[in-house]
Amino acid sequence: MAPTGCMVAFMLPFLAVGVFTGVQAVRSALAHDWQQVIALGFFALTFGGVAVGGIIGSIAGRRRLAALQVLRDARADAPWLWRPDWAAGHADDGSRTTAAFAWIFASFWNLVSLPAAWLGVRDALEKQHHAALLVLLFPAVGAGLLVWALRSTLRYRRYGVSRFKLKTLPGVIGHSLEGTLSLPEPLRPEGGFQVTLTCVRRRVTGGGRNRSTSESILWQDDRRVTATGTSLPLAFAIPADALPTDDSNASDRRIWRLCVAADVPGIDYGSVFEVPVFRTPESDR
Repeated sequence: MAPTGCMVAFMLPFLAVGVFTGVQAVRSALAHDWQQVIALGFFALTFGGVAVGGIIGSIAGRRRLAALQVLRDARADAPWLWRPDWAAGHADDGSRTTAAFAWIFASFWNLVSLPAAWLGVRDALEKQHHAALLVLLFPAVGAGLLVWALRSTLRYRRYGVSRFKLKTLPGVIGHSLEGTLSLPEPLRPEGGFQVTLTCVRRRVTGGGRNRSTSESILWQDDRRVTATGTSLPLAFAIPADALPTDDSNASDRRIWRLCVAADVPGIDYGSVFEVPVFRTPESDR
């Protein structure tokens, strides 16, 4: 409950700014000051949206953590069953999540940068401070983010959510990870599919503005594979000295990531899966 309360308390100032600027935007509209309405409206949407989204997200996250803790207590000896998709015998890629995140991030960036750029350009033109026009770099970055969001959406609309059906649950250290990738349509890329299995250490350090995320590769194997119809059988040998999946510490995780990519006319195919690789009694045989 404490983290949720802290998040709500942290978001209250944003909510207050959103409400205040929203009221001022309404007053400006009544006074027919449409330039102020546009500027204040952007700020109201940005700060109010961040506050409401943060509060809803923190409450939903608390509920998910509580449900996950119940599942971990019930299946303490089988951590590969803690995730619903793994427990169901498959891993889904993050195409839907990537597209949604891209639009949220791009929208937030543009809602913040566009009003600031508009005010900066107006001030630069009025006072002849041409150096202030550098503020236009932020909307330019926003345009790039919108392109990223659009490409992610087009890829998702064409290929949907790809699924890797696990033949081995989990992938066993000292043995193998095997499964079949189900393709949304028969694909015959000229160079085949580039498939890479990587064990990554993902670390989060610092906090606030100094917060940073870094990844280091602990193990990797890749190959070129040809699909059979809409199926792409995959198998990787896992070395005996590899490290298992570990997400017990959110700031220092080990992730096994399966990446599949292919050059296809139009929108290239690309999928990324988190797959379960663990040390089991079979690892000692």
